[in-house]
Amino acid sequence: MKMELIRRYPPREVVDKRLLGAIAGGVVPPAAAEYAHRAGFFVLELAGESVTLLDTPADFAAREW
Repeated sequence: MKMELIRRYPPREVVDKRLLGAIAGGVVPPAAAEYAHRAGFFVLELAGESVTLLDTPADFAAREW
């Protein structure tokens, strides 16, 4: 997974910082959002000319890398 590669070979700007991940899409199907949430990612969806953070499930825990 690319997030693991960033943690293993971090750019200077992220050394010793907590990293959280997000997935973004124009239209995110519910099944895709559920899969991303289970993997610990936030989900962003386009809404006109802005971006919306989709609601997370009650048991959601963001994964840290």
